[in-house]
Formats: sequence, C-alpha cells, structure tokens
Amino acid sequence: MTDYDERTPDCETNTHYKVMLSGYKWALSMIPGAAEKKILDCACGRGYGSFYLASAALKVDGVDISPETVAYCRARYKRQNLCFEVMDASSLRFPDRTFDAVISQDTIEHVEDDVKFLSEISRVLKDDGIFIVFTPHSAVHNNKPGNIYHLREYSPGSFLELAGRYFAKVEFYGRSLSAPLRRLEDSLGELRSADPLGLRRIVPVKARHLIASLIARMKGLKTLEEVTVDDMEYSKGLGDSPTIIAVCRKT
Repeated sequence: MTDYDERTPDCETNTHYKVMLSGYKWALSMIPGAAEKKILDCACGRGYGSFYLASAALKVDGVDISPETVAYCRARYKRQNLCFEVMDASSLRFPDRTFDAVISQDTIEHVEDDVKFLSEISRVLKDDGIFIVFTPHSAVHNNKPGNIYHLREYSPGSFLELAGRYFAKVEFYGRSLSAPLRRLEDSLGELRSADPLGLRRIVPVKARHLIASLIARMKGLKTLEEVTVDDMEYSKGLGDSPTIIAVCRKT
C-alpha cells in the first residue's frame, strides 16, 4: 500500500481512524437485528470496519479494488464470519439481493461511474435492505474538488437526485466532533500550519503522534491516545456536518 492514500490506516493514535471506526459503530446501530443480517462493507479499505461489523453481524463481506489492501485485511483481521475479496465496487460479483445491509464510507466520491456504483449497490441489496453511505458534504456540487483523490463532491441536492434513482427513501444525518476533540484538532491544525512544507512527515508516525500528544497534554487537552469513537456525535439532519451521511432504503 502507498504511504498515503484515502484508505485510513488502522493506527490507534490517528484521529481519522477513530472517526472512520465511529462511522461503522453508528452504522451498525442503524441495522436492527444485525446478528441475523448479512452486511457488505463496500470498499472496505484496511479492513478494521469489516472486522468491527463482524463482531455483531451474521456474515460480513469486505471488498476493495486493491489486491494489496485485501491481502493486508486477510492477514490482519480474521473471523469465521468475515470474508475479504478483491472486487470493483461498480461491478460486484454477488447475486442479486444478497445483503441485508450495505455500508460504504468515503467511496462514492472516488468512483468513476457513480450511477453504476449505486446501481450495483441496489442490485445486491435485498428489497427491504438498508444502504448507509458516507461522503464529503459540499455546499454546491463540485466536479473539481480540492482533494486530489476525489472525482467529485456532492451537495445534498445532487446526492439526493442521484440516490433517488435507486432508493425510494433517503434520510440525511450529520457528524460532528465532540468539544474536547474539536479543541485537540484545532491545536493539531496550528502545528500543521507551522510546517507548510510537510517536513513533519519525515518523522516516524508514532514519534510524531507522541510529540503531538505531549504538546496537547501541556495545553490541558485530550491526547491522541485518549480519543475514542465516542468523541464523534451523530444527529438527524446535515446541519454544518462536513460529511453527508445518507441512510437509503429501496422501499
């Protein structure tokens, strides 16, 4: 795997890892009777989310387009009810109506053909199933976002128009940082702005995070080690959430 891509590493002191993991925890809370449900983690990345889902679900399939990433997932995360496969999210090799739920975090903005992507999700989802998708929230639809890894970023309207082709009901939710985590992130932002050339990346991640936590502790802030998935707050409606969270149902 490359040193940096949009697949968030499973590093306990990486705040975005905790954000992503909190998304899986919240999504699971939206799937009643998960112990009897089959779940697809579409574009599973490093696999920790699939592993978390498998702790409560009947069966979980995690798919990713990268063979190297899937090999990493298979080696690191193992449960009897968990399977990782190399698969293109826009061309899934599953029969129709296989899954009770599909979860996809920060994927659709990377996919060349977002219509085909949603078509495939709808195809493999049972008629009474639920699709939970996370994607960056843009005030207006943007086909040239600043993030070099994103092909587009959706406004609520553009996402609703797209998802409405395949899902009869789409509900929006938002995510925000708790006050302690927001103060920590503001402090980390100050540190990053003092290093515009990104020279900090020369320092090994563990050492860099240790230094950041020491500075945070001196300021009386929560440290990176103390951040948990419960430092993210979820609510009905988007508000000023930087992330669109859409819960989609076919019927």
